Amino acid sequence: MPDKDPYGDWAASQAYKQRIKDEKRELDARLVRLNEYIAKPEFTKVDLLEQDMMKRQRGYMEAYSHMLQERIDLHEGESK
Repeated sequence: MPDKDPYGDWAASQAYKQRIKDEKRELDARLVRLNEYIAKPEFTKVDLLEQDMMKRQRGYMEAYSHMLQERIDLHEGESK
């Protein structure tokens, strides 16, 4: 049985926190691109149902981004 890494829990925790931050950064970048597309005149040429779905998707993405930020804030509070 291999020796337990004394820094394993800390390293895993740091990696976990970084994954949350990376996920939020990537999500926010996609959200910016979606918002930019929705703001373009050609968006009005998209089928109305598709427009509605994309706007709802934006809302879900915003909510998800806020939840990720809450998790980041929670974990940063643990390290203080």
